[in-house]
Amino acid sequence: RVIKKLQDENAVLQRKAVSNVKFMEMTKENRELKAKLEVLEKQLAESTSRAQAMREVFPERARG
Repeated sequence: RVIKKLQDENAVLQRKAVSNVKFMEMTKENRELKAKLEVLEKQLAESTSRAQAMREVFPERARG
């Protein structure tokens, strides 16, 4: 009976270990995606700024 209880406890701990690994993988992926989002947002802001500057330099082209 003690052996069975220990085996059950071990199985639970192993399942938790797998979910902890999955959690850590997802945390790492989340960090990477946030960093990528930050880069893309900076690029978008730069492109928007350049587009606005071009509209100011060539207002006749901005209207079509």
